Amino acid sequence: MKPKPLALFTAAVAVLFVLTLWWNHRATPELATDKKVGQPVLDVSILRDTVWIKIQKENDSVNLQLHENWWEIAEHHDLPVSNQHLRELAGAFSEGTITRFVTEREDRRKGLGFPGRKWEFRSEDGEILAALETGRPTGDDRTFFRFAGEETVYLGDFSYQLPEKPGDWVDRQLTDFSLRELSSVTFFLEDGESLTLTRNSPDERWESEDLPEGSRIRQTTINDLLRSWGRIRLQDTHDLSQKDDFSTTHPKRKAKLQFYNRPTLEIRISRFSSDEPDNEAESAGKTLLTTVEVVPETRPHRLHQFNKQRLLETRNRLYDDFPVHRSDLARIPREEAATDQRSEEAPISVTSDPLSLPSADESLPAPSTGDSEEGEANE
Repeated sequence: MKPKPLALFTAAVAVLFVLTLWWNHRATPELATDKKVGQPVLDVSILRDTVWIKIQKENDSVNLQLHENWWEIAEHHDLPVSNQHLRELAGAFSEGTITRFVTEREDRRKGLGFPGRKWEFRSEDGEILAALETGRPTGDDRTFFRFAGEETVYLGDFSYQLPEKPGDWVDRQLTDFSLRELSSVTFFLEDGESLTLTRNSPDERWESEDLPEGSRIRQTTINDLLRSWGRIRLQDTHDLSQKDDFSTTHPKRKAKLQFYNRPTLEIRISRFSSDEPDNEAESAGKTLLTTVEVVPETRPHRLHQFNKQRLLETRNRLYDDFPVHRSDLARIPREEAATDQRSEEAPISVTSDPLSLPSADESLPAPSTGDSEEGEANE
């Protein structure tokens, strides 16, 4: 190689080396490391101390408030909130983590769904424990969000689908006891008499001192009935003033329930009818309404609180399956049954067309009419 080209090549290599050093050591601002990335969206301790959740978007809002040991929704008559919705909501925010920083630019936020839905989690004294705003979901169970008062938008690996209407938040299960918790039940019958069944343990069969000798208690029928009372579900609610617009077409049916480890309750089931037509009812020109009430003897049951606020409508079969005569609960010896007020021509109860048919998981088991009750377990 000639001397002149060699000098030029050496100079070029030197310049390239200097440029490389300058590029690698140029003075540039370091990328900010956000300590929130990798952290839960909300700490579990925040949710543990929360007694009021406010969810708002534009003019629509939902307020969930803790009352004693259950949550209520203010926008739907302070009725109880479904535990499933509460678990899903709490799980989304406490189990979801902040995956990455997205942007601080205002012009980009609009494309990410902002302004979006605002969430406030408040303590018992009204202090805001946490507040954030969610944008649009990404479609893969992630959501854009930012904390209240901050410009930074993050992407979190959580997603929560809000119920569409306030009524969709409501817990439809009004009662929550099991058959094994019952120690005694007293039925108030239509003929003015009452019949009490007792047992010393959940594994024993029902007995009664109110039945003539030789009677055989319909164990399966009673057990099926009491199971259904332990899972009474809400169909609809009505204003208390509506009670004055209805006339009682059937006697109020009631039963007193005693438990091993719970306060005694009295359940009252009524059916009302009105001449006002109901487009959803199949009954001609009649609106039928079956309601349930509970009267506590000591510590109030939550259902007692709701009875003060609304008429609680239930499935019609809850009324129709209620025993009205002793023979509905036991096989009475023939000589005793002859004096029973019920005749073969008189049905056990008057069954009307239901407002709506129960779904498969809500249908009540049909009472047993078999002659033999041997071998039936109380379960």
